[in-house]
Amino acid sequence: MERGKARTEIDKLTDPKIKEVGHLLLDLDLELLACGSQTIFKKGTRDFGQIDLIYKNQHVETVFFIEVSTKTDDRGQKGNYFFSRWQSQANIDMVQEKVGFPATYRVARSYFDLSGKLACPLSDDIVSKNKSNHWLTSYDFEYFLDAYKKVGKWAKNDLFSYLNIKPKGLTSEDKPAIQFFLGDDIRAYVYVDTAKELLQYCYISRRKKDDKGYQRMLEKGRIGSIAKKIQNRTIFAFPNSILISSPDVPQLCNNPAEKSSCPCSVPIKVPNYYSACRVIDGQHRLLAFANLEERHQEEHFLPVVVLENIEQHQEMKTFIEINSGQKKIDRNLILVLEADFDWDVNKNPIEFFEKEAVIIVKRLNNVRGSPLRNKIFIPEALAKRKGKITLNTLVTAILGNNFIGKKHKLFQKNYNDTETPYRKIRDIFVLCKQKLPRYCKDVGSFLLTNKGLRILFRLVQIFERNRRNKNIRFTLSTFFGHLRKIFNDSLIKRLEDFYGEGGANRAVEEIFRILKKLDKPKYKNLTTDLRQV
Repeated sequence: MERGKARTEIDKLTDPKIKEVGHLLLDLDLELLACGSQTIFKKGTRDFGQIDLIYKNQHVETVFFIEVSTKTDDRGQKGNYFFSRWQSQANIDMVQEKVGFPATYRVARSYFDLSGKLACPLSDDIVSKNKSNHWLTSYDFEYFLDAYKKVGKWAKNDLFSYLNIKPKGLTSEDKPAIQFFLGDDIRAYVYVDTAKELLQYCYISRRKKDDKGYQRMLEKGRIGSIAKKIQNRTIFAFPNSILISSPDVPQLCNNPAEKSSCPCSVPIKVPNYYSACRVIDGQHRLLAFANLEERHQEEHFLPVVVLENIEQHQEMKTFIEINSGQKKIDRNLILVLEADFDWDVNKNPIEFFEKEAVIIVKRLNNVRGSPLRNKIFIPEALAKRKGKITLNTLVTAILGNNFIGKKHKLFQKNYNDTETPYRKIRDIFVLCKQKLPRYCKDVGSFLLTNKGLRILFRLVQIFERNRRNKNIRFTLSTFFGHLRKIFNDSLIKRLEDFYGEGGANRAVEEIFRILKKLDKPKYKNLTTDLRQV
């Protein structure tokens, strides 16, 4: 269907969410085949079923059956009905006959669950194990909408990567290249290609929720700034290569050279179909061309380094190493990337316990009933930092106050225990809300600021270590009851005048000085000198 007519047909639809999804898929360069009354199918004289939207894409030889729902009730039943009904070959043939698409095309079924719920209620047999069935949430929809606003139709590559859709014939193009080695065993090749071609076959491994992507979210301002310089011809070349990998092709060169002969010239076959190559470094440089006129994409050649047969965890390590020396990589992102690896507690104790702290903080942010639910900034594609506690703040506070770790591990039964510290830390914030509600009402309240959290966690550490040492003989709940008696706006104002980590220590000294004055018998043996406990 011609694009203008397709927009008109979508605008006739009465459901606003179906319209939104319909326009987004059209913007992502999918061709609308049918929608609305055109997608009501009959068997005999009775209505048999309806598909909200039907698209095709000739490059990947795929037709897309799209269902959109905002209903919160019976999500699993509705999703199961959609997938089971439209994976029957007889029913696919019925759609093909009415709508018209090549019988050789594959069918991809996508259910957009825009109810706001994140979990898929269907079994793995229906979705995960059936590569033609896809369950997308409000979060996924917002992600692709955001990507389209930043890079236009090239966000389609992200979509195809997410849906694991590739052409039937995996094509490649011959390129002259220079071969060299990274380390002892990773073959790498340098070649050049136009921005247009790279946009065609590259995609970004964006981090969405708990998947294993690793790139930062696209910065629209940064893309726009580079694009403007290209357009105004104030920039003609880039100092660094675009670094990519080719996960589908284990060997790019039929006759690779031995390491002793490198660097040397060799011919390689670069896969050039949609989502063939993953960008490890250079996403903003490449995507700056996305919204420029095609002539800019065609006339600019970019140097490329492609890594052969490299695992994704090696890509992630490469990404960290490159970016830690350039534009400073966000410490929050480093933490979630490191948490994707298995660490040995004896060989890599820092990374081991940072991973455990990340696991704990993610639970505090995600579990229903947690006082910190949705209040923590965890880096992924659509995450907003503003108005949230950062992952790094909490990880640093958990480790810095020995809640977990090798030495004291105040809240751990053993090195692998994350359940006990999760419950203990959750209980700290439950007590805060019960005993000190004025100062932990929401992010930005004193105890839910960086400074307040440092003070809070150090207070708890000193309390727990003194309790272990039998210097005090009352519960944490009683301790928070004492804090309620002394916390007031005047004290908070004084505490806010203390700066940095040393300031937090002095603030804690001040709080215990007041507590000792309030109830000397209970606190007479307590020490704030952690070397003694």
